[in-house]
Amino acid sequence: MFIRIQPRFIGLFAALAAALIASSFDASAQPVISRIKDIAVLEGVQDNPLIGYGLVAGLNGTGDGRRGFTAQSLNNMVAGMGINVLDPDVISTEVVPDNVAAVMVMTSLPPFSRPGQRIDVTVISIGRAQSLQGGYLISTPLKGGDGDFHALAQGPVSIGGFVVSGGGGAGAAGGAVVQQNHTVVGMIPNGAIVEGETVFHNVLQPGNVLRWLINEPDWKTASNIQSKINSIAGAPVAMAEDAGAIRVLVGLNDKNEITLGKRSFQSLADVIAYVEEAQVETDQPARIVINERTGTVVAGLDIRVQDCVIAHGALRISIQNTPEVTPAGLGPGGAPIQTNQTTVQAQQTGEKIATIKGATIGEVVNNLNALGYTPRDLIAILQNMAAMGAIKADIVIR
Repeated sequence: MFIRIQPRFIGLFAALAAALIASSFDASAQPVISRIKDIAVLEGVQDNPLIGYGLVAGLNGTGDGRRGFTAQSLNNMVAGMGINVLDPDVISTEVVPDNVAAVMVMTSLPPFSRPGQRIDVTVISIGRAQSLQGGYLISTPLKGGDGDFHALAQGPVSIGGFVVSGGGGAGAAGGAVVQQNHTVVGMIPNGAIVEGETVFHNVLQPGNVLRWLINEPDWKTASNIQSKINSIAGAPVAMAEDAGAIRVLVGLNDKNEITLGKRSFQSLADVIAYVEEAQVETDQPARIVINERTGTVVAGLDIRVQDCVIAHGALRISIQNTPEVTPAGLGPGGAPIQTNQTTVQAQQTGEKIATIKGATIGEVVNNLNALGYTPRDLIAILQNMAAMGAIKADIVIR
């Protein structure tokens, strides 16, 4: 079927089509699609922090030295090997650990780790050591929050940096020191081996329930996840408990198969993998993050700005939304269509005015950058715009 358009309506129809096409490419209208595994974590699956106290030996005179508790730790260690350094009748040489540093060893035990697997560790000096370069971590047990030891760490410390000294050595008066990176914190790749009993994670909660915890709680996102899981399961097995948790009910059929609604699987791992691969539309409140220490501003480009006038030093910004209504009969059901034509004017004293169509944070920022304003100017402007309600977004100050 062909539709003949009267010539007098062609211009109006073209303008309306252009407006509809432009709105379809509006950044604020584009949904964000994510897998469930990227926006939520299964309850019961988490890392377990481990910590231990140890000694790094083999340093080239950059250890803790005479003062501190390192000498006591070294004495205790060698005493446990049958060397009596505490009895002055046996040995009179004082232990001076210039080549030894006391350290804290830290790591995280990944979920489902088994004895024999290796994990990376971080070594942090807690004494007076100037550098851990060239040091070797003596065997150090690591324990978790339950008080049990779960790993044993040892190995050469890698600091990824160096210290170059001259004129009397590093730190000497009148000496020259060149330091790159941080030389009192190091890493040992695969430096700890998991030992002891396996840490089990109870992902199946009482009542045959799996529960996913949303990383950024949001009511709309929780509702979308609930609808998606029920859709792929073919039954109402998922329920959003609140903005941050989704409860999913699984079952067991007469074939000893795990069921998710009308679907059956060979194992619980298959169910979890199937759910986490599902894609949902995510949502989150508009947010502007400001770090005043570094002058950093991070904001979504599609955050809308309402009418306002801003005076900042020599700068004057005017933002105005002008509603325009198309004739009746072109909208859905014959109703008129109202759109907002927004104009942003930024003016500096003695300079000409720059005009921008549209009113989003991205456009305001681009305009300010073109005028040579710094991020700190932008911080002050955004904070005051939010205070008067011109920006409908959360301001987060770090």
